[in-house]
Amino acid sequence: MRFQHLVLAMGTATIVGMATPATAAMDVSDAMSLCSRITKTDARIECYDQVARDVASGVFQKSAAPAPAAAAQPNWAAPPASIAPAQRPQVGAAAPAAGFGAETVRNNGGGGNAGGPDSIKAEVASSTDNGLQQWRFRLADGAVWQMTERVSLFRPPAPHEVVTIRKGALGGFLMDVGQQASVRVRRIQ
Repeated sequence: MRFQHLVLAMGTATIVGMATPATAAMDVSDAMSLCSRITKTDARIECYDQVARDVASGVFQKSAAPAPAAAAQPNWAAPPASIAPAQRPQVGAAAPAAGFGAETVRNNGGGGNAGGPDSIKAEVASSTDNGLQQWRFRLADGAVWQMTERVSLFRPPAPHEVVTIRKGALGGFLMDVGQQASVRVRRIQ
């Protein structure tokens, strides 16, 4: 029993120490994701409480100091600048791809995908995992899509692989990657 209290105290001290300059660069969703991975209930709740205190105190707000270049770049960085957009093969019509699903971004994820094409084929520029098996995809036209469900055996598309995104039921979207089963996605940018 005494050992459990010691472990809990050590875990709490680690979590309370999260608001260091190194972790201040993380955003709220990263901190919440980190907390969700803690298996002990008391430690997980303390972690969530600490995130709430940090949000209230402004730890997660942007600071006036410029962020280092490495920290400023997202994980799903665009293809290298050495590859000019004209050199990359364009798949499908550029105009429909640029606007496909954009109405859901303007409506905060709501429906409203009436009109326009029912599906597009697009080239993937990059893909990254958020740590929760929900992949984020940046397409060659700049659109960013994210999976809305976990799929344990999902193989993410490689850069320059062509995927199909189509309208689903109730205003949702489905992405087809190769011969895999379709996955639910939403446009976030």
